[in-house]
Amino acid sequence: MSDLFNEGYEEGYKDGVKECEPYMREWISVNDKLPEFDIPVLIYHHDNPHYYDSKIEVAKIDSHQKWVIPHFCESSYMEKVTHWMTLPNPPPKEDTKHE
Repeated sequence: MSDLFNEGYEEGYKDGVKECEPYMREWISVNDKLPEFDIPVLIYHHDNPHYYDSKIEVAKIDSHQKWVIPHFCESSYMEKVTHWMTLPNPPPKEDTKHE
């Protein structure tokens, strides 16, 4: 029974990934390229100077070439960033008229 469940789970996962592929972006290694100065991007890191347990954050490169989380004070630098990617475009503006 467990093998049948695992096969179904794996097949469903693969189907879900296939449907999402057009919307997925690629992670870029910080060893290959850095984003433009002062532009927010998604980062993946291995350190956690804050009180929560997220490894993916929105951050930017500051004028000192350091990663900073914009919604925290400027001294909140991220030291162990390994990858980044551009942020997705915001959703289209919806019509606010309600019937």
